[in-house]
Amino acid sequence: MEKKKIEMEALYRLCNRERMFTCGSCSQYEKMFELAGNGITQMELAFILYLASDYRLDTIFNLVGPLFKNGGGL
Repeated sequence: MEKKKIEMEALYRLCNRERMFTCGSCSQYEKMFELAGNGITQMELAFILYLASDYRLDTIFNLVGPLFKNGGGL
Protein backbone atom coordinates (compact mmCIF):
# COMPACT_ATOMS: atom_id res chain seq x y z
CA MET A 1 0.00 0.00 0.00
CA GLU A 2 1.10 3.52 -0.74
CA LYS A 3 1.84 5.91 2.11
CA LYS A 4 -0.17 9.11 2.12
CA LYS A 5 0.05 12.28 4.19
CA ILE A 6 -3.15 12.76 6.15
CA GLU A 7 -4.49 16.17 7.17
CA MET A 8 -4.39 16.50 10.96
CA GLU A 9 -7.70 18.34 11.13
CA ALA A 10 -9.51 15.62 9.17
CA LEU A 11 -8.00 12.88 11.34
CA TYR A 12 -8.87 14.78 14.51
CA ARG A 13 -12.49 15.25 13.37
CA LEU A 14 -12.81 11.56 12.52
CA CYS A 15 -11.40 10.46 15.88
CA ASN A 16 -13.63 12.90 17.73
CA ARG A 17 -16.80 12.03 15.79
CA GLU A 18 -16.28 8.25 16.05
CA ARG A 19 -14.81 8.35 19.57
CA MET A 20 -11.63 6.60 18.43
CA PHE A 21 -8.31 6.61 20.26
CA THR A 22 -10.07 7.09 23.59
CA CYS A 23 -7.81 4.52 25.29
CA GLY A 24 -4.53 6.20 24.29
CA SER A 25 -2.38 8.77 26.04
CA CYS A 26 -1.78 12.34 24.85
CA SER A 27 1.77 11.37 23.88
CA GLN A 28 0.51 8.45 21.79
CA TYR A 29 -2.09 10.71 20.15
CA GLU A 30 0.62 13.20 19.18
CA LYS A 31 2.78 10.41 17.75
CA MET A 32 -0.15 9.16 15.67
CA PHE A 33 -0.64 12.65 14.20
CA GLU A 34 3.09 12.92 13.49
CA LEU A 35 3.12 9.61 11.64
CA ALA A 36 -0.05 10.45 9.72
CA GLY A 37 1.32 13.86 8.73
CA ASN A 38 4.56 12.35 7.43
CA GLY A 39 2.88 9.60 5.43
CA ILE A 40 1.11 6.42 6.48
CA THR A 41 -0.82 3.58 4.88
CA GLN A 42 -4.48 2.97 5.55
CA MET A 43 -3.69 -0.28 7.38
CA GLU A 44 -0.98 1.34 9.52
CA LEU A 45 -3.35 4.10 10.62
CA ALA A 46 -6.15 1.62 11.26
CA PHE A 47 -3.84 -0.52 13.39
CA ILE A 48 -2.65 2.47 15.45
CA LEU A 49 -6.26 3.50 16.09
CA TYR A 50 -7.20 -0.10 16.87
CA LEU A 51 -4.64 -0.28 19.67
CA ALA A 52 -6.27 2.62 21.52
CA SER A 53 -9.93 2.15 20.59
CA ASP A 54 -12.82 -0.19 21.26
CA TYR A 55 -13.65 -0.78 17.57
CA ARG A 56 -12.78 -3.87 15.55
CA LEU A 57 -9.83 -3.47 13.17
CA ASP A 58 -11.92 -4.00 10.04
CA THR A 59 -14.39 -1.33 11.18
CA ILE A 60 -11.60 1.17 11.77
CA PHE A 61 -10.01 0.32 8.41
CA ASN A 62 -13.28 1.22 6.70
CA LEU A 63 -13.78 4.39 8.77
CA VAL A 64 -10.34 5.77 7.84
CA GLY A 65 -10.74 4.88 4.15
CA PRO A 66 -12.09 8.31 3.11
CA LEU A 67 -8.94 9.96 4.54
CA PHE A 68 -6.93 8.19 1.84
CA LYS A 69 -8.98 9.64 -1.01
CA ASN A 70 -8.91 13.21 -2.32
CA GLY A 71 -5.80 14.57 -0.67
CA GLY A 72 -6.03 13.16 2.85
CA GLY A 73 -9.15 14.95 4.10
CA LEU A 74 -12.76 14.00 4.62
